[in-house]
Amino acid sequence: MKDSRVFNNEYGLSAPQIHFLRTLLDGKREIGESESAIRREKLGLDVLRLPCVVVCVSPYYSGVDSSSKDDLLRDCSEFICGFLAREGFEFFCLTNSYDNYQIILPTDANGIKESGLDELFIELHSRFSDHFGLDSFIGIGSVAGRYCDISRSALEAMEMLAYKNRYSDRGVISINNTYRFKHYSIYGEDIMFARVIGRFQDGDPEMMRVRLNELVESVRNRPGVSGTSIKRTFIELAVNVLHIASNANIDADSVLDGVDFYNWILRQNHTEVLTEWFMDLCVKLMEKMRVSQKAEENEIISQACEYIAENISDPDLGLQSVSDNAGLSVAYFSQLFKTEKGIGLNSYITENRVTNAMKLLETTELKAEEIAERCGFSTASYFGRVFKKQTGMTPREYRSRSRGAQDSRVY
Repeated sequence: MKDSRVFNNEYGLSAPQIHFLRTLLDGKREIGESESAIRREKLGLDVLRLPCVVVCVSPYYSGVDSSSKDDLLRDCSEFICGFLAREGFEFFCLTNSYDNYQIILPTDANGIKESGLDELFIELHSRFSDHFGLDSFIGIGSVAGRYCDISRSALEAMEMLAYKNRYSDRGVISINNTYRFKHYSIYGEDIMFARVIGRFQDGDPEMMRVRLNELVESVRNRPGVSGTSIKRTFIELAVNVLHIASNANIDADSVLDGVDFYNWILRQNHTEVLTEWFMDLCVKLMEKMRVSQKAEENEIISQACEYIAENISDPDLGLQSVSDNAGLSVAYFSQLFKTEKGIGLNSYITENRVTNAMKLLETTELKAEEIAERCGFSTASYFGRVFKKQTGMTPREYRSRSRGAQDSRVY
């Protein structure tokens, strides 16, 4: 997913604070309560008041000329932020890679109750349409009482976009408005449902089909079940896999080929037809996600290598600092780096430090202490030990041999 742009920063947050919030709002990571407390203290995020909700505003830019879209994006952002500011709210707003505006909006402390959010954004939807002549859809997540809940609220706000055709009220839908629908569909089958979604996330279509058949049979055999219950099960499954794919930067519309899957599913009368349609959808999404993930992983590692090159002189450069810069956990980043580069991160850093030292020994008269400092070694003695282990020679021996080789080439 490409970098989000910050269009409004009412809190005056710093770059590290914005980066951390961006990773939550873009659905790149979820954090636990203990990590949340550490991050809050380290980054000084108490400035962002709780409780809050995440709201996703998604305008329809179809028909907008690409040459003027960037200006329109900024105008739309200023309009949305101006509306909220005039209503007396502090907030944080950025746009994600789908050109949707994501807003962190405190509740209660700003004088607005959760029950008033729908009306507030219905008013925004109406004014936005009148001003720009663009239709839009606004999804509202659940209230986040802790910092670690912000990512969940963001995911729910994005998920609400999938319900726009059936459950929105004047262009706005809140996670609360879908609870009844969910409770009467498949949420009594939580474990089996999770198994289907789990196999989708694992990229295992064969086992996914097995789990899907188990889920359908379970729903079919419930007391008082109707055919609509099975259809709603498939709607919920489709919403979930499309949501997962969207978080992986997949254009769901290109896979659906313009089909309104809600209405299509409700018109079907055969479970076998629904099963084959859903499996075909999942296989296409899995392949697109595989390609997209590979490209994203390559970009992450490429940026990490650039970061290492720029900070090679920092003796504290290591797995923690590089993974923090990438916005990933240490364990995941370490595994990803080794898979992509075929070498552990610390070994890669050491090799680059030694390579840089070799160049300096060849081309300068710098002393060992100065070279050690420039290459990120804590002491000259440690530099000497690492250098000899990597090259089989001391720095002095290497400089002498390299100078002798250069002199022989002159003659």
